[in-house]
Amino acid sequence: MPKNTGNSRSNSKNQQDWQKFDFVEIRLDEKEKATFKKMYADKAQELLGVVPELLSSGYKLSLTWDENNKTYIASITCKAPLDPNFNYIMTSRAGDPWEAVALGIYKHQFMCDDGDWGGDTKQNSQTWG
Repeated sequence: MPKNTGNSRSNSKNQQDWQKFDFVEIRLDEKEKATFKKMYADKAQELLGVVPELLSSGYKLSLTWDENNKTYIASITCKAPLDPNFNYIMTSRAGDPWEAVALGIYKHQFMCDDGDWGGDTKQNSQTWG
């Protein structure tokens, strides 16, 4: 299970109209950041090449611009009911949209045991450091 994680419950005004999702935060330490940067520089196409497999396995990928932080946010949401990540969302941020997506793939494939984000063991978002 990855370290430095947390979650947050998302609720709508009308809960019958919306499913609940937990946000899973997976942070990289300095060594992990360096490893990702090197992998992205050397093998960006391989990392991004995982997107079709991820989507066909019941995950959703979205990109958005965060104006306040001037960064792109890639969100990976698991919609496969039998997957341990079901109804969890993991986000990644970067100054380049493709790097944000690649970072999400990196977290999913290389930082998590068997792609399990460990959402069921997360603490409340108040514990995020």
